[in-house]
Amino acid sequence: MHNFRGRIEPLKRQSLKQMKRVLLTLIIIAAFGTGALFANDVLVLGDRRIAPVSEVINKISETLHGKVTVYTHQCSPSELEKIVADEKSKVVAVVGVDFLTAALSLPKTIPIVYSLLIKPVTTDRQNVTGVYMETPLDTYYSLFRKYFPEIVKIGVIDNEGLSIVNLANYHSQSVKTIKAANSYDLLQSLEVNAADINAIILVPNKVFLAPTVFEQIYLYSFRYKKPVIGISEKHVRAGSLFAVVFNLPSVATQTGDMLKTVLETGTAANIPHSPPAAYDIYINMNTSRKMGIKIPQKLIDEAARVLE
Repeated sequence: MHNFRGRIEPLKRQSLKQMKRVLLTLIIIAAFGTGALFANDVLVLGDRRIAPVSEVINKISETLHGKVTVYTHQCSPSELEKIVADEKSKVVAVVGVDFLTAALSLPKTIPIVYSLLIKPVTTDRQNVTGVYMETPLDTYYSLFRKYFPEIVKIGVIDNEGLSIVNLANYHSQSVKTIKAANSYDLLQSLEVNAADINAIILVPNKVFLAPTVFEQIYLYSFRYKKPVIGISEKHVRAGSLFAVVFNLPSVATQTGDMLKTVLETGTAANIPHSPPAAYDIYINMNTSRKMGIKIPQKLIDEAARVLE
């Protein structure tokens, strides 16, 4: 009689391993569904090393049940187009500014949804929408009317210079705009129009938010007791009376929901660009005391952080 045991045992072990792999695959498919494993409908572009970007990407993945492919390396428009084709992506999500230029160069048939950009994207390309971070001026105006009715003359500093808004008689035609070519012109405009300004709102811009200009604006603010409304907690720490800042979890949720809608409809063209749905308020009580401005308790209660 021949002894086949030495040959049969390895075959049995190999068969058992194959059975285990098959069973494991079936268990995973049963638990998560084949779509979650194989259908990566969204190509997400973003640098996960940046904490807010990573949080938005995680929320996108959670909302879409993992049907995403995340790409983190810089690439040219042609390289990105090839990646989209290879992945068979139905939608491209751009989180942060790094990939925006390349994404906007993609064929117009590909829907693009952006997130964590300061302002709405300005482009002739159709089929693009997203969630931006800038707080709309109407949100500030509503806060003034509700909590500071005595503040009616607002100086808004943006890329163009200084705009003066009277909330007591506010409509677009009533806004007085004073263009400033440089920081000297801006500061002169503030001085000349001091009597027509009760408070200053800073709007995200690339011209008048340099540290040296910022310092001069604060000197003006405390000299004339014209509170500055900043755009970040950092500004409040520097002396702004308060700031209204986008709420990151809310923006992440909005982005995920918007992508879900685009996947369902097949287009981004009919979905309006969206500001944050929720905000965090930061208040500087020291500035409040120095300027003699009372912060209502209700606003303090709503604040994410109150700095003393």
